[in-house]
Amino acid sequence: MARQSNAPRFDATLMDAPSVLRAQRLMSTLQTGNADLFRGALDVLDWCVRQVQEGRRIASVDPAKNPDGIREFSSPFLEAARNDETDMPWAPRALHAEAFDRVVQLVENPPAPTQALLAELESRVAHLTEQLGDAEQARESRAALRRSQWTGELSTLQSQTDQPAPASATARLSAVANASALAVGLQRAARSRRK
Repeated sequence: MARQSNAPRFDATLMDAPSVLRAQRLMSTLQTGNADLFRGALDVLDWCVRQVQEGRRIASVDPAKNPDGIREFSSPFLEAARNDETDMPWAPRALHAEAFDRVVQLVENPPAPTQALLAELESRVAHLTEQLGDAEQARESRAALRRSQWTGELSTLQSQTDQPAPASATARLSAVANASALAVGLQRAARSRRK
């Protein structure tokens, strides 16, 4: 068959290994080449987009697990094609009267939690409590270690709680005079080194 000159040409390069493996697996399973795989994918995607635009959902059904055997297919392509006026693309367009009545009934009279749910809840609460207790204990032991190894000045918080008795005015003046004498002595020593 001769190739038409006005036919569009599509080139695609799969850069990531998982996509390459999926394409190779599909070509092997379907015993087809690149062009047929592309045409088949285009057919399926086109059909899915049309179904979504008509307000339908794309799903697979496992009759043995009915009704739990339903899996909905979702992809960015399908979400972009959806014509919903709603901001919730997962929301159904219409809710049957029986389903609405069931929702109202469950809201007004919620069923009691099962024993399995209560056991799982207790297990999770115990686990979280243990984690919080371990974290608090670890935090306290790190703080105790830091306090035992600290040799410097007291922290601001600790100095506020353990304030020494204020020095007398004479003692403060004496400390300032000593500091001034030390400063003057250091300045003289620096000048004598320069000469």
